[in-house]
Amino acid sequence: MIELCKKPEIFEYEDIIHFMNDMQQYLSTALGRSNFWMVKQAGFKSPGYLNTILTKKRRLSLKAAEKFAVAFELKGIEKEYFMLLCQIQLTTEKEKSESLRQSLKHLQLRYRTISFSDAAIEGTLNPISIFVLEWMAAQNGAVPAAELKSLLAEDHQDAERIFSEIVGLGLIFETADGWVRSGKTFKTAPELSRKQTQNFHLQMLERAKSSVENVPVEERFLQSLVIGLSEEEYQELKALVRGFVEKVNDQMSNKLTKDRQIYQVGVQVFPFSIKR
Repeated sequence: MIELCKKPEIFEYEDIIHFMNDMQQYLSTALGRSNFWMVKQAGFKSPGYLNTILTKKRRLSLKAAEKFAVAFELKGIEKEYFMLLCQIQLTTEKEKSESLRQSLKHLQLRYRTISFSDAAIEGTLNPISIFVLEWMAAQNGAVPAAELKSLLAEDHQDAERIFSEIVGLGLIFETADGWVRSGKTFKTAPELSRKQTQNFHLQMLERAKSSVENVPVEERFLQSLVIGLSEEEYQELKALVRGFVEKVNDQMSNKLTKDRQIYQVGVQVFPFSIKR
C-alpha cells in the first residue's frame, strides 16, 4: 500500500498492474481524481476499460500503455520503464522476459544514480550534504525538516537552498512524519571541469588530508603508489579504477544501517612529473 502523500515511484515496481493500481489510488485519494478522469486523460471513453485492466481481466496493450503513460505524466526514462513493464506482461517467452527484466535493472540503476553533471548545482552535493544524506539512509524513521536543514548548513539561506535542491533532485521525499531518504545514489561524473565538481573534489581532498592527523591509524586506510605509465597504460588504469569505484557504489551504497560508520572513499590518479 502506498503512502497517500507520496506519488508511486515507478522504478520500485516490477509489475505494471501493481503500479497502475497504486497510481489509481494515489490520484483518487491524494488528488481527488476519479477513474473517469484517468480514462479520459488516456483517450478512452469507458471507465470500465480501466477496471478490466486493473483486475487483470484484460491485458494492457502497448498502444493503450502509451496512452496511460500520458495520463500518468510519465516522460523520458520513466515512460521507457513503464513500456518495458508492459512488454513483460505481454510476453510468453522465458528468454525474452529475462532479457526485458535485465533492461529494467539497467534503467533502475540509471535512474537511481545521479551524476554531478546531471545535478549541475554548485554547492548542493558537497561532503556535508552527502554525509547528511547517508545519515538519513541509516535512520529507521523520518527526519523533521527543521532538523535536516540545521545539519545541511549553518547559514539559514544556504540550508534552505540546499534543502530545496536536494528535494528537486529526488534524493529525499516527504511523508506524514517528516523527510525520508529515497533510493537514489549519486557519483561525480568523469572528466568534468565544472566549478562545482572541482570544489567538491577539493573539499574531499582536504578531509583526506585532515584524517592523517585527526583519525586514528586503525580507523583509516591510506595507500599511495608512484609508477611510470605510458598513455595507453594510463587509460587502462583509469578504466580499472573507475570499475572499482562503480563496483563499490553498486554493492555497498544502499546497505547503510545504524550499526555502520560512514566512510569517505577516494582515488586519485595524476601525473607526478611534468611532461617534457
